[in-house]
Amino acid sequence: MILKEWKEKFGLFLFALAGFLFFGLAFSAYSQDKEALDLLMGTMTLVFVPILALLLGSSGFSSEFRDDAWAYLFSRPVKKWQIWLAKYISLLSMLVVILLVFQLVAEFHPAVKAAGQTFSIPLRFGEDISLVVLAYLLPLSLFTMAFSLSILSEKSHVVVFLAALISYSLHIGLTYGYAFLALLPSRLWLLSSLNLLTFVHPRVLLTFVSPLIPLSFAAASILTLTKGDFSQPGRRARVFAKFAAVFLAVSLGFGFIWTYSSIGLRSNPRISDIEIWSGAAYFATDSGIYRFDPATGEKNRLARSLAIWSGIAVGGGGKVAYTTFSVSGGLRAYQDLWIIDAAGKKPRALTRTSRADSPLLGAYIYAVAMSSGGDKVAFITRDLTNADAITLWSVNADGTGLKGYSPRWRRSLNLRKGMSCRILGFADSSRSILISPAPLGKIFWEEGAKLLKVNVESGVVEVLAEHIHGPQLRPGEEGGREPALIAYIKDDRVRSLSTLTLLDAATLEKRDVYEAASIGGFRWNPAGDKLAFVTGKTKIGIYSVAENRLLELKEVAGYDLRWPSASLDWALEDGVILRKLDKGVSSLSLLDGSLREQKTLQLPFSTRYSAQVLGGGRYAFVVNSEKHELWSVDLNTDKWSRIY
Repeated sequence: MILKEWKEKFGLFLFALAGFLFFGLAFSAYSQDKEALDLLMGTMTLVFVPILALLLGSSGFSSEFRDDAWAYLFSRPVKKWQIWLAKYISLLSMLVVILLVFQLVAEFHPAVKAAGQTFSIPLRFGEDISLVVLAYLLPLSLFTMAFSLSILSEKSHVVVFLAALISYSLHIGLTYGYAFLALLPSRLWLLSSLNLLTFVHPRVLLTFVSPLIPLSFAAASILTLTKGDFSQPGRRARVFAKFAAVFLAVSLGFGFIWTYSSIGLRSNPRISDIEIWSGAAYFATDSGIYRFDPATGEKNRLARSLAIWSGIAVGGGGKVAYTTFSVSGGLRAYQDLWIIDAAGKKPRALTRTSRADSPLLGAYIYAVAMSSGGDKVAFITRDLTNADAITLWSVNADGTGLKGYSPRWRRSLNLRKGMSCRILGFADSSRSILISPAPLGKIFWEEGAKLLKVNVESGVVEVLAEHIHGPQLRPGEEGGREPALIAYIKDDRVRSLSTLTLLDAATLEKRDVYEAASIGGFRWNPAGDKLAFVTGKTKIGIYSVAENRLLELKEVAGYDLRWPSASLDWALEDGVILRKLDKGVSSLSLLDGSLREQKTLQLPFSTRYSAQVLGGGRYAFVVNSEKHELWSVDLNTDKWSRIY
């Protein structure tokens, strides 16, 4: 049957080859035009390949309709479901070959390969849908849907239209349902018919590749072929609709139950952000913002806030800047920036994005930073209708002096479209804001980030560094004086070297700390006079800023140094804490200033993932991201306590 189906549909295969040839020539002609390459990649991925899949699937039973050969088809000495499966596999083999041709073009055509490495559909919160999902899983889903519907009509264009309409409509509906259940336990009033997805994590959009919908229609198609009356088209359609409704209800019900049980009914809402300030842990969860003082064992909820994506910022005196959601007329959800003291008192709104006269009307706040003195707050807003429309803002802690800095300088600074942006903090006695824009997707690892200084008064932007990774501002000093030193990793792609570098934001003086083939990550100590870093995946170094020299560099074994910036930190006075993995058992190890192991404490939980570790004086904190827990340990008594 495979040869028969290939012979009948070979014209469509030739059309696919001709299409790829056309796109290959077009990519060659516009190889230097980035916008044209993105347009071509989008057209080929989102239009051409899906249409091929729909056309191929819709032709599944076209010959039986054309020749009125249903009786002949059913006369074969095999079961009807085997006939359906044989036809499906036959046409699927052609789709697989078409996708392989697409893969070859994407792999060996230089312009297509370059465009494919950076092409993605940007979503909110700095994430995207990758080329793998768009180019391979989406066509497979559409092909299955069209093939399942092909037993209903001999008109291919009708089948194509129905398959596309039903598929996308149900996927969107499933996305909204997923979002509904994800938000239901936390904030029912956030649900809005106008902007429900505004505050939903982009992972819910992965339902666009959910196998539940095409599998439901495939099962309905098989049962219709087995039990349907093919002499009466109307009756056949009703049988198909009945089976499809049943399977779809079961599939979506199963999906929603899984969603609700895994997201809505989890015992602890997830920890989205955590900062250590003066030995206390400040952390944001779905249910609010908390402060935990390990010295007293007190945990206080400072605010009831859904600070899931924008995070928190802690400044002078333990003040916390955070975001809240509210609902205004029309059931639209709005996000505002608030500040509160360490005791959870004197909350003050710094923005009102729901007001019609507000320059922040409807804006999404996704990055927040506070000055060391706690007198100023900087934040970034993004227009959800335009991924490139980001604006940097500063405001006084009393709510006055709101000022925005629109990134009209994006082109002049050669910043890519769809970039993300971090705020490192304030500099020059709060007269400047340090930000780090970076491209999204795979291109980030090729180009790295930039380091910019924005003058609060004039809005003038100064480029301090380019092609860097992981910039960190020196820990702040209370009393209002901002730190000047910034540490970052500078990549030299020509020499294949990485350099840990210090930059004085005031004088622009640079100092190379250490150079190696790879530097995975680093952490400042609380005093801001030393750096601990990971190099070569198995070495740890200690650098003294005051002495301008490398104090220690040692090979370490048995430690879990994946995601180095989250795997090590400082504790006690000059100690370093590290994750350790020995025969599948996760532990926390304390090393002294000479990088000699002093003790190893087994974690009070088991996890498949690398737990984040943070130091706070005599205490260490460990985040169990799998079970959404936060633990602390007294490094003097070795006693573990579950905080959250």
